[in-house]
Amino acid sequence: MHTQEVEGVVRNICAGKMSGPGLAYAAPALYEGIPEFMNKVLDGFGDLATYSALYMGLVATAGFTGYHLRTRGALT
Repeated sequence: MHTQEVEGVVRNICAGKMSGPGLAYAAPALYEGIPEFMNKVLDGFGDLATYSALYMGLVATAGFTGYHLRTRGALT
């Protein structure tokens, strides 16, 4: 199913020879398939962009209208 290079990476992961934060992305991609994994990653990016735009729109609108949150221990 996989090429020899991919099988070598899978063997190294299973043997515990590979470690690091990048492994969290490599292992699911090899298990599910790279195209399917990339679709999930891109869907996540779309969700992140949507929610961050919504948040920034609300914060910017609140700031422009003069509404500011009070924080604990403020000196004013």
